[in-house]
Amino acid sequence: MFLFNVDSTSIQPGKPYNLSIELSFNNAYPYQDFWLRVEHNLTVDSAFHVDTLHVRVADELGRWIGSGVGGLHQLSIVYPYVVRPTVRDSTTGYRVTVAHYMDDNPLKGVEKVGIKLVRQ
Repeated sequence: MFLFNVDSTSIQPGKPYNLSIELSFNNAYPYQDFWLRVEHNLTVDSAFHVDTLHVRVADELGRWIGSGVGGLHQLSIVYPYVVRPTVRDSTTGYRVTVAHYMDDNPLKGVEKVGIKLVRQ
C-alpha cells in the first residue's frame, strides 16, 4: 500500500481537480491487467471515499500499453471522477492511498506508484 499526503497549501478547496495514478512497471510484471483500490479524503469530511479500478496494462496480444523505453513502462491511470476538495485543517490534511488487489504479494514487476493532482 502506498500512502500519499497532499500538501494542503497546494489545494484550493471547492475547485475541480483531476487525479491520476502514475504506475511504472517492468517486463517482469506477469499480468495484462491491474486491480487497484484507491482511497482518499479529498471530498469527504471524515471517512475515506473508496474506489476499485480495473486497468489494462497490456493489449490482447500482450503488448504493453503506455509509454516506456527498454523494459520499463509508464502508465497514467486517470481517476474516473473530478474531485473538489473540501476544506481541511493542517492537522487532518489530505490523504490518498493506493493499493493493489492482486493475488501476488509482493507484486513482481512494479517499480513505482505515484499520484498527480492537477487543477482543471
